[in-house]
Amino acid sequence: MTRRIHKINAGVDGKLAPDWYSEDEETGWISMGYSVGNPTKMTNEEIRKQDDSPNQQTSRFLGAHENEDYNMHVDDEVIAYAPARQILIGVGTIIGDPDYRKNPDVLLDDPHPHWRKVRWQDWSRPVRLSDLPNSLTTGQNKVYPRQSIERYYGDFDLLKRVMQKTESLDFESLTWRLSPES
Repeated sequence: MTRRIHKINAGVDGKLAPDWYSEDEETGWISMGYSVGNPTKMTNEEIRKQDDSPNQQTSRFLGAHENEDYNMHVDDEVIAYAPARQILIGVGTIIGDPDYRKNPDVLLDDPHPHWRKVRWQDWSRPVRLSDLPNSLTTGQNKVYPRQSIERYYGDFDLLKRVMQKTESLDFESLTWRLSPES
C-alpha cells in the first residue's frame, strides 16, 4: 500500500487545534465531525451511503471511500490546518485506526465522533501561515491547500527547515477544547 499525504482541517473555525496538538506529547488526535454512526458495525458501502459530508470526507477518514487513493490509513502522513485562524497545526503520521465515540464530551456545535491517533513529526509545531515565508504560502511550494501539498510526496525537507526556524504558536489564546479522552 502506498503511503499518502492528507490535508485535514481542525473543525469549524479551527476550534479543535489546541486539542489536536499538544506540546507536552509527541502524539495527538485528528477528528471528523460528520458522523455516519458506528463504523465498526457497518460495511464500507453502508458508510458511503450514510456519508453526507462534502466530497465524502468521512468515508475517506474511515478508509471506506470507493477510490482507495483517497482513503486514510495507518502510516499515511497528514498536514493539519486551522484555515479560519490561518494556522498550520503540524505534520504527522497516522498511527491509529479510526476510533468512534458516540457521545464525545462536546463543547462545540459540531461534535466530532470519529478520531485517529497521530504522531507529530519531531520537527513539526503549530505556526501561523503568515509567519511562513512567501515561498511556502504562494506559488509552486504552497503548503495549502491540498492540491498543492501533493507535490511533497512525503519529502517535507523545505517545510521542516522553515518550521524549525519559525516561532511556535502559543495555543493558550485558543480557548475551545475537545478531546476524546475527556
